[in-house]
Amino acid sequence: MIREKVIKLNKQVEQYLIEGVLVEEYVLKSISALLKFMKECNICLRWIILHTSELPVGADNNKRCKQMLQIVVTDSQYNPADVFKLLLNTAQFEFNLKELVSLLLAEKHERWIANRKEAVERLIELADVFSGAMPLTRVEKNDNLQTWFRKMAKSIESLDFQDWTSAGRQTNQIMTALDEVQQFHELDANMQVKQFLNDNKRLLSTMILLNNVQESTISIMDLVADLSYAWIIIDSFTGVMQEGIKRSPSLVTKLRATFLK
Repeated sequence: MIREKVIKLNKQVEQYLIEGVLVEEYVLKSISALLKFMKECNICLRWIILHTSELPVGADNNKRCKQMLQIVVTDSQYNPADVFKLLLNTAQFEFNLKELVSLLLAEKHERWIANRKEAVERLIELADVFSGAMPLTRVEKNDNLQTWFRKMAKSIESLDFQDWTSAGRQTNQIMTALDEVQQFHELDANMQVKQFLNDNKRLLSTMILLNNVQESTISIMDLVADLSYAWIIIDSFTGVMQEGIKRSPSLVTKLRATFLK
C-alpha cells in the first residue's frame, strides 16, 4: 500500500535527520546507498502527489476522471499530512546531504594529497622498523620486508589524483598486497606493526572513497530532487503546512529546505 510506503519512508528518513547520523565518514562510505534512498523517496512523492492532485479545469467535470481520482485516493489511503511530512523530511535530508557532498568536493584534492603523503610516511617508518633503524619490541630485522615496504611507499607516492580511475585501481591493488603480506608474514603478532598497517589501509581506503565523490554527484542529486512538477499542486498543502507550523515552529527549517528543493 502507498500509505504504508509513505509511513515507512518517513521513519527511515527521520533516522538520517538525527544529529550525528549523516556524518562525513558515513556519507563517504554510503554515498551510493544514500542516493538510491533519495531516489526512492522522490519517486514515491512524485507518484502520490501527481495521482491525488485536483483535476485540471475540464477534467473536473468528467465523471470518469472523478471516479478514477477517488479510487486512487481511497485505495492509497491518501493522508495529506503524511505526504507533506515526507516531502519536508526528504527536502531536509537532501539539503543536509548536499551540504556534506559539496564540502567533500571542495576539500577532496587537498585531503587526498594529505592522505597519500601520510600513507607514504607510514610505510617508510615501517620499512625503518624492519631495517633495525627504528627498533620495536620483538620485531626482527628483515631486509626483504624493508625493501618491499619502501617499494610500496614509492607506488603510493606515484598515484596521480588527476587520473582517478587508474589511481583507484592501483590503490586497491596496494591494499590487497598489504593484506597478503600481513597474513603471510604473520605481522599481526606485533600490535605496533599491525597498527601501522591498519592505519595505512585506512588512509588508502579514504583516498578511494574520496575519489568516488564526483562533481556529477551534485548534478544527480539536483535531477532526482526536482520538484518542478509540484509547484502549483503544492498549494493544496497550505492548510497542512499552517497547522504544522502552529504545532511545531521548528518546521520552518524544513520548509526552507523544501523551497530550495
